[in-house]
Amino acid sequence: TIDLGGCFGLSNDGVIALATHCANLTSIDLSGCEWLADDGVIALAIHCAKLTIMNLGSCDNLTDAAVIALATHCANLTSIDL
Repeated sequence: TIDLGGCFGLSNDGVIALATHCANLTSIDLSGCEWLADDGVIALAIHCAKLTIMNLGSCDNLTDAAVIALATHCANLTSIDL
């Protein structure tokens, strides 16, 4: 579980690095991370297939591509906040 909610300076590069090195991640809160874009969420979906909970509230730069990646790669996802 990682809570990065409200980390306004967090970039896609940081999220991609996290996804690449934390494959066993099951829960992540990225709410309010204003600069987060599809690339970061797609990396999480691809590398962290064990995700069950994801909070992306107030992440206004995300598009359908991020949601499709989560639906495709995260079969264990039980809770998502957009």
